[in-house]
Amino acid sequence: MYQISTTLSNGIVDDISDDIIVSGNQSSMAFNNDFSIYYNYKKLEVGVSIPQIVETNASFDLATNNGGFGLKRHIVSTVGYDFEVSEKVSFQPSIL
Repeated sequence: MYQISTTLSNGIVDDISDDIIVSGNQSSMAFNNDFSIYYNYKKLEVGVSIPQIVETNASFDLATNNGGFGLKRHIVSTVGYDFEVSEKVSFQPSIL
């Protein structure tokens, strides 16, 4: 879970009429969910990770407009192969 909150007593305020300040203390939560898979076959390695597989949003109920944050899905993948140069040395290039 992600939680974001504003607490007026901890803030340094330049504009007292800011919508977040006028609305008082606010708190919101969003669910964090990730998926990853890694496969290794002999000298080949392949991996895929999908942070935020289900996108979530959290919102604040501000006095004059809505505020909030969203957690967007993205994909990270990797592939690599282990080349044996000699009996004691190997070379493993990879792409992320």
